Amino acid sequence: MARLYEKARRCGPALAAITGLCLAGEGTAELFAFVDENGHTRFGHESPPEEAVQDVDGLRSLWKGRVTGDPDEPRGDEANATDSSWREATSKHFSIWLDGSLGDAAAPSPLWALGALEEARKRTASVLGVVPEKPLRVVLYAEDTYAKLHDARFGFETVGFYDGGIHVVAPPNQPDVLGARIHHEYAHGVFRDHVGGDRPYWLNEGWARRFERRLRDEPMLTPEERATLRRRVREGQWIPIRKLEESFSSLQRDEAQGAYLQSALAVEWLEQHTGPHDRRRLLQSLREGSSVEVAFYEVTGLRIEEFERRLLEQMRATLPDPRSTSGG
Repeated sequence: MARLYEKARRCGPALAAITGLCLAGEGTAELFAFVDENGHTRFGHESPPEEAVQDVDGLRSLWKGRVTGDPDEPRGDEANATDSSWREATSKHFSIWLDGSLGDAAAPSPLWALGALEEARKRTASVLGVVPEKPLRVVLYAEDTYAKLHDARFGFETVGFYDGGIHVVAPPNQPDVLGARIHHEYAHGVFRDHVGGDRPYWLNEGWARRFERRLRDEPMLTPEERATLRRRVREGQWIPIRKLEESFSSLQRDEAQGAYLQSALAVEWLEQHTGPHDRRRLLQSLREGSSVEVAFYEVTGLRIEEFERRLLEQMRATLPDPRSTSGG
């Protein structure tokens, strides 16, 4: 395999990038054999690098036909509800459907999507200590298709959700944004797989946000978001954390924003005060039927009320002193 990868690498950086995406996937050996068989006629190592880059779509198209089958064959409820065609790709851990209405130029390749998902799997396992027990189904949509199928599910705008499978809007030609969304929803999949449900939502949403933000090298809460949280505390709009155990879908837009920010603050604290083994124990305890109160206490030694008090103290400590802004 090393010899085949070296052949691909010599063909140019674009081809090396495509083959490298599947390093963690089940089809790695097959992909390299395919490159070895077909690449010499298009990407011989004597070819100038610019020719390899220009012709990389040709090899990608050949491979796409290998992994997707008939790209125009409708599959599943999504295909039956829209006029889009759907392309499918599978690996050991994932089954991906790509909305045909994305268009070839703007759509992520199936191999890129599999690579992004394998990266999400690796990152999540390193932090939470768990991975899903079964392969996950993933659907990547054009914005219009997603809106037609799913906007009515929520009381506020979304770009993805998890319902046993990952559903994400794929913005055209924005792989960084799509990668972050994939990480977010994959974290939801891990949570449900190991807890057996979505509660507590503050923990579920907080971890999903953590993986999305870290992929972008962004903090859990930006200075502006911390300012929003401080304002909400000051104005008495803090939502009791027990209320955030339930779904956020019934919340109004402003409340939902506060719920997501509080979830981020809670998980930020949890990551700072626990390790992967503790987090795995927490998920396992929830899975075995422990209440949130009991599971959280077993891992942190804190009752939920004490935990919430610490979060509020953290926010209030950064509030401006009203005496410093009062008139003379």
